[in-house]
Amino acid sequence: MVVLAEPGAELLLPPKALTPRTVGLIAVAEGERACTEALDRAEAEVTAVLKGDPMDALGALLENPVTRRYLAPERGLENMVVPQLRNDWNSYGAGGGKALNRPVFLDSTDRRRLESDLNGLFRLLTTIPDRLFDGDRRAFAEAVGMTPTQVELVMRGAGRRLPPMSRADMYREPGGFRLMELNTGSSLGGWQMGEFSRDVPTNAAFRSFAEAENLVHPDPIGEIARVLRAETAHAGFDLPGRPVLALTEWPDSYTKTKPWLDFVVPDWLRHGFDTVVCHLGEFDYRDGVPHIHGRKVDVVYRIFLPGEMVDEQRSHELVDPLLDAVSAGHTFLFAGLDCELYGNKGSLAMLSDERNRDAFGADELALIERILPWTRFLRDEEVSRGGRRVDLLSHVLAHKDRLALKPTLLYGGVGVIPGWSVEQDEWEHHIREAVDGPFVVQERVLPVMERFVTEDGLGFERMAVAYGVMMVGDTYAGMLVRGTPDPDVGIVSMSNGAQIGCCFHVADRRGGSR
Repeated sequence: MVVLAEPGAELLLPPKALTPRTVGLIAVAEGERACTEALDRAEAEVTAVLKGDPMDALGALLENPVTRRYLAPERGLENMVVPQLRNDWNSYGAGGGKALNRPVFLDSTDRRRLESDLNGLFRLLTTIPDRLFDGDRRAFAEAVGMTPTQVELVMRGAGRRLPPMSRADMYREPGGFRLMELNTGSSLGGWQMGEFSRDVPTNAAFRSFAEAENLVHPDPIGEIARVLRAETAHAGFDLPGRPVLALTEWPDSYTKTKPWLDFVVPDWLRHGFDTVVCHLGEFDYRDGVPHIHGRKVDVVYRIFLPGEMVDEQRSHELVDPLLDAVSAGHTFLFAGLDCELYGNKGSLAMLSDERNRDAFGADELALIERILPWTRFLRDEEVSRGGRRVDLLSHVLAHKDRLALKPTLLYGGVGVIPGWSVEQDEWEHHIREAVDGPFVVQERVLPVMERFVTEDGLGFERMAVAYGVMMVGDTYAGMLVRGTPDPDVGIVSMSNGAQIGCCFHVADRRGGSR
């Protein structure tokens, strides 16, 4: 490694200066492939630390080596798109949304770092009740903003243990991946990407590139099925040879969710489960045993969330019969309702809060600092910000362009108010309405961009990519990718023009760990 820019150097683009470079990397190996792999690993160890206003980095172009090689001019623009991603079946599974015209790529160094960081964060979240609430999970549930009805049902519907499943929604900044929220348990979106990517290797140009780069796509539902079978065995619940599995949503959310649930049924069938898509109100309880379409339900795969269980009798009418059936051993609930204690923005605020620092070790604090943006419950109090004490409300009202207001228990961008997307008076209204409620404020994450071929096929456009990184067991299990041409977009969703996509990653060569 040859350092070309010392700390404090100001690098200028042409015509003011030559093309700026921070470091030169040289590798010696037995062949071209070995040199390329060594340079990829070395590049991943170089981090440019930017000074000045962080907003200046918003929308900067930053691509990993695999992406740059995929987009190399000699490959030709026509070979940089994968038409197989855009078909009626994929569009249905994306709820009618449009697909990105190519996959994104994850190199081996970033994959290992994400696995290490997200496994570490998951373990930290599971210890919050013991570290901060003396083991009182009911107090923890109340602290993250659950209502009395939600607390009662969550405590009743708790699983024997927390299954190791999560999806981290992240952006990439110049310094690395940063977390916006972490979802845990069975209600994750994103596991449809195995089916979404299934036909990509049939594209000859992509297949040739993937073989040269050792690119693969995980089997997320295969990994989930493995965890599900392990959880039933741990609970002493005997599954029949081909269990009936009900992918079960809340009635009010069913219409929106049904397309992508239908989309994954073929994968579940391939993995040995007779699978039906339904909502919680469709179960027919016969002597306390849930049936769907005349068949006994062996596994209720829970898509519905505690946040949907409002304080009214209907919530009990829908959930209580299921929990009775689970308690009696008639069916297995995957996963327990208590998963949502950990996968919410309130628990992230507890990790971020400086008042809890003594509960964590030095390595744990370094992990929190590395991937978690500054996040606080919205309260009328003093907090630490940038090494100094500030009045939280005054700070939030004065810095709307750098903060987002988020409900603790909702997902998919529901209820999120990005400060930079509204006028000052509207921001102040939302903040004052949310004080002391189940809300957090979070530092804005500033995404970099990468290139995609334009729709006319004549050049490139830049898109900010939101990465929904799935972890199943302790293993990276795929990614729900969404891309938008506007780095200023507040919520990356298809309703805001985002396109959905999948991610292929660099597998370890033979003799490696994976």
